[in-house]
This record gives sequence, structure tokens and C-alpha cells, in this order.
Amino acid sequence: MKKYFPIYVDISEKPVLVVGGGKIAYRKIMYLLDFGADIDCISPEVISEINRLAEKGIIHLSKRKYKKNDAMNYKFVFAATNDPIVDEFIYKDCIAHSALLNVADVPALCSFILSSYIKKGDITINISSGGAAPFFVKHLKETISNSLPDKFEFIAELAAEFRSILVRDERYNDDETRNELINSFLQIDWTEIINMYGYNQAKDKMKELF
Repeated sequence: MKKYFPIYVDISEKPVLVVGGGKIAYRKIMYLLDFGADIDCISPEVISEINRLAEKGIIHLSKRKYKKNDAMNYKFVFAATNDPIVDEFIYKDCIAHSALLNVADVPALCSFILSSYIKKGDITINISSGGAAPFFVKHLKETISNSLPDKFEFIAELAAEFRSILVRDERYNDDETRNELINSFLQIDWTEIINMYGYNQAKDKMKELF
């Protein structure tokens, strides 16, 4: 088994290539759109969902076969062709142009893999088994997602603003003071406050901690 290094990469507005036009390619595209990628898709045939994305200008679609040097201008390439010969051709092309490649269901050709993830506002939780046990990863995703507090994304927003105040204000430079404030923040049931009084009241409560 390969050992994959977990890393977060900014792909917002960056060119990313998806090769394939079926349901798996569509899932890859939706995954990438969630993180703001500028997506090019190459496939002679595509399902209606991908076609609609192209018609709306959400992605760029080239209805043709993959050809040599198509990987030239990309750092990340996703192949979902269900054709071993095409996958191998893309693999060699990506090596030639130093592009990182993910091939659906073919770990041997992957230079990176996609983890399962939970995204709530600015918080992203990634779960991966390195491709060894995807069914268990799916179970963990459901378990973790169900255990997250209600209004989780709003609490994350409060936490981000709370940290911003800590960093900006020189009164809270020492670790002891910061840790005391952080513990105070974490002990509050923000879900209950937001549900009962709304987000603005919760924000006021957060500022009262200072």
C-alpha cells in the first residue's frame, strides 16, 4: 500500500482537468466545484448532468478523445474513463508533464487520492484509509457527521472571529490568558444559544468573553 501525505491545497480558480463523461467523472467534478476549481472536462460522450454544467458555463467541455500533451497545462488531472488503455496513456502523459494524477479505482496509477470529507462552512473534515477500506471510511463519515453539533458551521464562524480578536489584541499575547479564554469559549453551549436567541446574540456573547 502507498502511504499518502494528507495536505490541503488551494485549487480555487486553478485549472483542473477531468477526463471522462460518466457518473464517476460527474462526482469528481462536483467535488472539485465545492472547492472552487476551474474545471476542464474532456470526453467524447458525457452524461446529461455534465452537459448541463457545460451549457451553464460552470465547466469547460471538450467533446473529444484525450490526446497527447493534454496534461501539459495542469497540475491536477482526474481520470474516470473506465478504459485501462486510456488510463495508462493519461498516466504516461501526466508523468511527462509533471502533473499529479488521480485515476478512479486504479490506485496503482494514482499519484494522489481523494479522501471522503465533511464540509460545514469553513470547516472541512477529511477521512481516508489510503484506499484500503472505503466502506469503513463511509461508515466513519456518517458517524462523525451525525455527531457534529447542530449549527456547527455558525459555531465555526464564531470560533474564527474569536481567534481573530485573540490574534489582533495585544492584551491577549500570553499563552495563559489565551488558553483561559479559549477554554471559556469551548465550555459554552453555542448550539443552545443560537437556537434560542439567534446568531447575533451568540456573537454578542462571544464578545463578552473579552
